[in-house]
Amino acid sequence: MKKLVEKNAFRKLFLVPLVLALSVSSLCITLAGCSTAKETLEGTTTDLLPQLNEKTLSHLTGGDALYMTFDDALTVDNCLSLAGLTPDEFGKYVEDATVSQAAIMSIAHQVVLIKCNSSADAQTVKGLIADGFDTNRWICVFPERCLVQESGSYVLFVASTKAMTEAYQAGFSDLADSNVGTADVFFVFATE
Repeated sequence: MKKLVEKNAFRKLFLVPLVLALSVSSLCITLAGCSTAKETLEGTTTDLLPQLNEKTLSHLTGGDALYMTFDDALTVDNCLSLAGLTPDEFGKYVEDATVSQAAIMSIAHQVVLIKCNSSADAQTVKGLIADGFDTNRWICVFPERCLVQESGSYVLFVASTKAMTEAYQAGFSDLADSNVGTADVFFVFATE
């Protein structure tokens, strides 16, 4: 009987806490692995945008080519019209941003690459763009499709043709080594 009591005491004092500690550690490791994606993009948006264009070009088919564009900084002064972000939202969540627009305004095409303060901020910005962007900003023309997608702390926003948005989505995935979130296609022109 004495050995049985010693065996139960050993279980209570040593084995039960050990099994519990291992279970908790295993759960923590599992949750940590699922909660955040590894940051695969690095650098300024000005440096990354030409790389994105190069990756995108390889996904265009049927004679499609990149539009002639000009690049500019996305700032508190132009963030509302170009990305649907208020100046306060831009100041709160955005670290760096570059916009590439068609050189001819009769073509509804723009690509915005944003680096946010964190991956959580990128998720927030993704939703704010989808809710706030005005697809009528070109007045006489409309993009066929608008999409927004994140990778870590970076956000890609494209308003363009269907072929162009799909090519930029694939190029962004290539640039981020497939470490991208779900693309939110928040506008599709009725003729598509």
